[in-house]
Amino acid sequence: MEVNVRATLLLTVLLLVFGTTLARKDKKARIRCKYDKSSAKWSPCDKTLRLQTKEAKLLKGRKKCPPSRTYSRPCDLGIILINGCKYVQVSDWSSCDNAAKTSTRTLELSFGDTKTCDNNTVESRQCDEKEERRKNRKRGRGSRKKKKMSRKERRRKNRKKRKRLRGKQRKRKKNKQDMNSDCVYKKAVWSKCDLKTGKQKAVQELKLVSNSGDCEKTKVTARPCKGGASRKDKRKKGGQEKDEKDRKKKRKERKKKRKDGKKKKDKDEISQEPPHMTELYVVPYSTFVMVSWQPPQQDEFGLPVPVDGYQIGYGRDFPDVNMVQINASEVTYKIIGLEPGWQYIISIRAYNHMGVGQALYETVMTRIADDAKSVVMPPIGVRPLVLSAHEINVTWVDMSAKEDPNQKREYFLRYRPLSQQQARGSPSTGGTNTAFAAPNFKVQRSEPQQRYSLVAQLRPFTKYEFAVLASDGQRNSTWSMMVWNVTQEAAPSSSPRDLTVIIDPDTPGQVLLTWQPPLEANGVITGYDVSYITSNMDGQPLEQRVQVEGSKLSVTLYTLSPGVTYDFSVNAKNKKGIGPPLRVEDYQLPGDPAPASATLTASRAPNDPRAAMLVWEIPQKVTANILGFVILYTQDLGSQHVDWQVESRLGQALRMAVIEGLEPDTSYHFKVQVHTSIGYGPESNTVLYKTPSAKDKIDMRPIEEPRNLRANVLSSTSVVVSWQDPGMARIYEEDGEESIPPATYTVRYRALDPEPSTLTQVKSPFASLYLLDLEPLTRYEFSVKVHRQGKESPWSQPVVNTTFAADFSQPPLIAEVHGRANSPDVAVLTWQPYLDSKIKEYVVMYTTDRWKLQKQWQQKAAISQNVKQQTFHGLRPETTYYFFVQAMTDLGFGPRSKVVSYTTPKKKKSFFKLKVPEMLRVRIMSSSSAVVNWHDSGGARSMDKGGFDRAGVPRTYTLRYHRINTRSPEYEGYKMIWPTFPSIFLLDLIPGSTYEFQVRVNRGFHHSEWSKVVTNTTLEAAPGSPPQEVRVTMAGDDPTSAMVIWQPPELTHGNITGYQVYYGTKKGKLSTLINLTQSELSYRVQLLKPQKSYHFSVEAWNKKGPGPLAEPVKYRTPRVVGNPPTDVTITPSENPYNAIVNWQPPNPAVKRIKYYTVTYHTEDGKLLTIERVGGSKQTTVLKSLQPSTTYHMRVQAHYRRNAGPQSKTAKYSIPKELL
Repeated sequence: MEVNVRATLLLTVLLLVFGTTLARKDKKARIRCKYDKSSAKWSPCDKTLRLQTKEAKLLKGRKKCPPSRTYSRPCDLGIILINGCKYVQVSDWSSCDNAAKTSTRTLELSFGDTKTCDNNTVESRQCDEKEERRKNRKRGRGSRKKKKMSRKERRRKNRKKRKRLRGKQRKRKKNKQDMNSDCVYKKAVWSKCDLKTGKQKAVQELKLVSNSGDCEKTKVTARPCKGGASRKDKRKKGGQEKDEKDRKKKRKERKKKRKDGKKKKDKDEISQEPPHMTELYVVPYSTFVMVSWQPPQQDEFGLPVPVDGYQIGYGRDFPDVNMVQINASEVTYKIIGLEPGWQYIISIRAYNHMGVGQALYETVMTRIADDAKSVVMPPIGVRPLVLSAHEINVTWVDMSAKEDPNQKREYFLRYRPLSQQQARGSPSTGGTNTAFAAPNFKVQRSEPQQRYSLVAQLRPFTKYEFAVLASDGQRNSTWSMMVWNVTQEAAPSSSPRDLTVIIDPDTPGQVLLTWQPPLEANGVITGYDVSYITSNMDGQPLEQRVQVEGSKLSVTLYTLSPGVTYDFSVNAKNKKGIGPPLRVEDYQLPGDPAPASATLTASRAPNDPRAAMLVWEIPQKVTANILGFVILYTQDLGSQHVDWQVESRLGQALRMAVIEGLEPDTSYHFKVQVHTSIGYGPESNTVLYKTPSAKDKIDMRPIEEPRNLRANVLSSTSVVVSWQDPGMARIYEEDGEESIPPATYTVRYRALDPEPSTLTQVKSPFASLYLLDLEPLTRYEFSVKVHRQGKESPWSQPVVNTTFAADFSQPPLIAEVHGRANSPDVAVLTWQPYLDSKIKEYVVMYTTDRWKLQKQWQQKAAISQNVKQQTFHGLRPETTYYFFVQAMTDLGFGPRSKVVSYTTPKKKKSFFKLKVPEMLRVRIMSSSSAVVNWHDSGGARSMDKGGFDRAGVPRTYTLRYHRINTRSPEYEGYKMIWPTFPSIFLLDLIPGSTYEFQVRVNRGFHHSEWSKVVTNTTLEAAPGSPPQEVRVTMAGDDPTSAMVIWQPPELTHGNITGYQVYYGTKKGKLSTLINLTQSELSYRVQLLKPQKSYHFSVEAWNKKGPGPLAEPVKYRTPRVVGNPPTDVTITPSENPYNAIVNWQPPNPAVKRIKYYTVTYHTEDGKLLTIERVGGSKQTTVLKSLQPSTTYHMRVQAHYRRNAGPQSKTAKYSIPKELL
């Protein structure tokens, strides 16, 4: 027995030891990875991700545990809402400014529209020195960071606190027990506070029930003063008590003074209406708008103008449809009852007893609920590319369009020029510019799905700002980040301003010109061209030019002659060109007139290649004795006047001079000036002469004039002039081809009709010239001369020829004539214009006798090229009129059209008729509303203020309209409305429908004819009804396929763009979605499970969104028979784009197999294809497979009346080594 007990005890001890060991191992196994999170510190808040992170090191764990682990938590950035814009605090409040008594902090934009929200803003608030000191003390105490306690330290601290509280409770209990319980006193009332001692006393009397004789009859207890009674007594003693009503009254007065700032004027002293509002802030929500504003500006004396209240107006797409009056003390208002996703125009005005001030407008679009539609993201990457001085191409990227390419989106580009100072900066991007000094934005719409826009007609050298907005038809995104760029420079488009001529009496030959820069410089002004012109004795202008730097606005001219009339002009120029001139014409200098300038020519001197012979003519207008001539010449025309070489020649009748000692092969510029007893006259024209080279062979023989001059007329405006150069042929025969010197020719011509005109000279390097832009049917005279080796021949004999009258290459015009209803004396002539000619005008001729000569026909008038018809009024009744039209171009008159005739009808006796309304217009306001207005020309004269004509008969209108049913050729019945004014607002129209409108005038029992039919279409909306006649049947003899068939909805509300088919196993949860096009009215759903119920529904779409879902239709798939085919294998064929599919029939075979179907599709479910194979075959070839595509294939057996289940899916893709 003892042995059994011992064995039992030993077994128990072993079990306990074994269990303890397993528990320890299990505990060690449960210890995974523990990290020291208490010692790790949180990183600063990441403003982009709005997260804080910290990295904790591993304390204990398995070997597989990573050495560190990163923890994250969301951080609060301190979102601040200002005028609907969300900001994040960047810096803390600054110290108090003692002068302004304000402190500021910087905020950065976190979320909001950049149109109304600034990227960075500075917020300020009033501060007080005492408040600042108090905050500094708090900041000083809070600057000492408390050490973060661990969990054990917190527990130890809490235990000490509880122990201390328990000690206090025991002490209070002991004091109560020490009190003498035999002496019981009555309760007493505390006396008033003693101001000297600051204590209250209570005298308690002994109760009669007390047994002890040692108790005193009274007991006095004292305590410090508490409550409001003591403070009231102190105020009474110091004489500081104030009446409560007086304090409230003074408090209200101080508050009123702080609000107004200054004392307001009396109502009788107000002599003006409130000025315009300064700022208006609008924050949109889905069904309401928060409006806030600033009071009006101060008057001219710096005092605020009293305001009795504000008027707030708002309306959808139209301002001031609804008006609300607000009290003057309010600065915010909530407009409720708005529709989501619509644009509203908000206005505000201030008013007083003098009137209503100027309104301030703001446009806002209400938001769309987040649960209904997602937010449209704005475009990014906006880049303005400058193409020229007037064009910029703006491109952008739309990430939402890349994610969903099928979604149609349109874009709106807004732009405006900035101030001129900002335009001179370098191109940059980003940010919101708030310092604008430019007009309002211009908005340009781009084509759908087009992510660029070309902005034209811009001003040169101007900085423009651009932003893009995306829209999907129902929702708009916010404006993108604004970018800007500067257009290229262009030539100045305006002339300089304020050209002034200043003359010094002591120096009459000097003139000071001053001016101001042009307003439209179109770039940086690099200089000015100053010119002054006078005429020589031949009447040819002599012009002198001076270049002035762009930084200077004046120039002094020295070599002018007294008493001579000059024309001064100044042109501004930049690196792109020269602008228009600013002129001062016919300005005569004071003093005695100097002689006129001479006419100078230069040629080669005989037998001396280094000499030039100058010939000039003496001026005819000479007011003094000629003493001689001064010859000036230089090699550099741009050199100063003092650097020119001068030679004097004496002699009153001198006509010629030879300048010797010139350098060979060098160009020289020559001028001559008359020297009289009064002074020097003006300089002659500058001539250029180039000395021959020392190696050149000089031909001293005279140059012969050209021969065989011909002028061949090609058209009414062009002539070819050709001639022969006899000197060229002679030199070629004598010296050979290599010694032929270069020659040029000058052709001069002029028109002889109706009077000889001025000669026009044209140079040509060839012995022929093609002249254009001549006048038709005009005689011209032509002559030519030769220039060779500095010498020239005399002019040839002139040749005269006449240009053609016109080019009759166009066919006649096609003219038609018809009458006008209800107007027997009116005929309308119409014609078709040419497509390939530049017609200037048309001439219409008409007559009642066709056999008259054309000159005797009556001409209507010359009609502009844009007019394609002519109306004839006042024709005689029962008379035949004949018409034709003729076009005139730059080449002359074309052939006349075919003569058409029109016979006016017999004049009928007319009774009083009401005039038909004119100018019927229909303006579509929304998808269900329109505004119809017209003009009643006869009602304005006959109607009085009460709507009746002078006979007392009311004048009304009848408007009829009906909808054109696009699904059938018939029309719906007319709807009639009888308005009393020539305009009406129609409601309850069907969206996306075309309507026809007509109106007539009613006066008593009489009415006018119906006006012309005006057609317009209402805006589209989402389909108003679901698709009709939705049916589901089995597709063929496949039990796992279903055919869904439907008809378009009755109320399409626009053009249907597609359908969506939903199906699922539960009626309320149709998860599967299939997108179809507009033309598809059926769809085959495959791969359904047998003997299972499905619910199908169809939804119609247009560009405004989806319509309602059709009522779900229930369909149950039939059962399948037998087993699926087995061993489905796919092997490549000889053609790499084909594949061979093999399988085994179902085992066991239940019935005779009629045929097999092989279904294969891609991984995304597209390219669904079905191959049909006979029942005796177990193989087929799949053709035209696509590379880099994985196909899923299944095989299904079909019997006579039903089918079996599908086999398992087999995957196949074309091997790369076969491609």
